[in-house]
Amino acid sequence: KEDEGKKRREKDEMKDKSYGSKKNKKEQRESDKKFDEKEGGESEGHKDSAVGKESEKRESSKRKEEEKESGQKKEEREKEDKDDEIKKDKEKEGEEKEDKGEDEKGESEKREEGEKKEEEKKEEEEKKEEQKKEEEGKKEEAKKEEEKEEEKKEEQKKEEEEQKEEVTYDPKELKFTLAGGSVKFTTKNGTGKRQALKIKCSDNFLYRVNPVFSFVEPGAEQTIEVIRQSGNPKIDKLVLIHTPVR
Repeated sequence: KEDEGKKRREKDEMKDKSYGSKKNKKEQRESDKKFDEKEGGESEGHKDSAVGKESEKRESSKRKEEEKESGQKKEEREKEDKDDEIKKDKEKEGEEKEDKGEDEKGESEKREEGEKKEEEKKEEEEKKEEQKKEEEGKKEEAKKEEEKEEEKKEEQKKEEEEQKEEVTYDPKELKFTLAGGSVKFTTKNGTGKRQALKIKCSDNFLYRVNPVFSFVEPGAEQTIEVIRQSGNPKIDKLVLIHTPVR
């Protein structure tokens, strides 16, 4: 029984030892796990902190880039807005200039039309004046022609009257042959007074006149003979001079 008791004790001790060793192992394992967990946590913490810093850097860089992009976009928008405003201002100025130009063109066109109308009126007035002048000139010419005709008629009448009152002779020309000869012409006193006659010749050596002097009563006639000697043919003149006498 004592041996069995010893054996049991030994077994129990062995069990206790094994159990203690098991406990120790478990505790060691748990401590190892805890240590590992701590180390892992610390490493993860370090890793997380590094990752966080990198992410923060990335986020800050992204933010900066976004801010830059947004600033650039704002600047571009502002530039576009300014360009649009400038374009609008230019368009407005162009429209105003066009309106002004159209107004000026309209005014210039109106002025030109007014000037053209005035010129046309002036031309029409000038044409009318010219027509009037032409008509007046034609009338004056017609009057002058009428006056000339009247003057001619009066002159003819005067000539006829003078011829009636003058001393006339007939024929007007005397013709001779180369051998010479005698030709007569007749004078007539158409005046109401007694006339004294005288005959003059351009060549007294070639011609003889009979009578050279004579008197003719009013309404009477006188025959005068002209004798030419033989000679070369030529043109000579006889002049009949008369004057009234008592």
